Amino acid sequence: MYRRLEKTYESISKASPHLAELLNKTKIIKIGLKNRVSFGELYRLINPDLTWYKKFFKVVKEFDHDDAVIFYGFSIIPLMYGQRAMVDILKLFDSMSDNVTLISKYPEKLYDEAVSKLMERFYDVVMKVERTEEFFGFEETYTIGVDQSIVIDVKPGFARFKVGEDGRLIKV
Repeated sequence: MYRRLEKTYESISKASPHLAELLNKTKIIKIGLKNRVSFGELYRLINPDLTWYKKFFKVVKEFDHDDAVIFYGFSIIPLMYGQRAMVDILKLFDSMSDNVTLISKYPEKLYDEAVSKLMERFYDVVMKVERTEEFFGFEETYTIGVDQSIVIDVKPGFARFKVGEDGRLIKV
């Protein structure tokens, strides 16, 4: 997962230096053995031993209402640890401050339908990003939008976008 994140950051820094600058201000909590990060500041390194979950749980409790948390690689936990992980994820979310902004991603076909539907219930807003099969003028486009929302002023809906030369999304 670290390698994938590193490659993603390299792409972002080339396409959007402004976004790379923001990422360089982040604090990273990493579950792993190596204490290096490709951007930001390593805030905590959690050894992936048998007690990693308890250590991570303590860090998550420190999050404040002004924090935004991005879980990268989090989606593999239910696959690695099974049904028990779902209960632990619920406990983890329940221990966080109510106003923390939490962002997590997972590939659409990663879980079976039952697990996908349960995971979607963990979030207030569920967005989808899909690469569009058809190309307009040979430019790669994406369908991006809100699939589900319990927030009244965030309505479900989708639009097509392409990535501009500066890395910003342009509606097509």
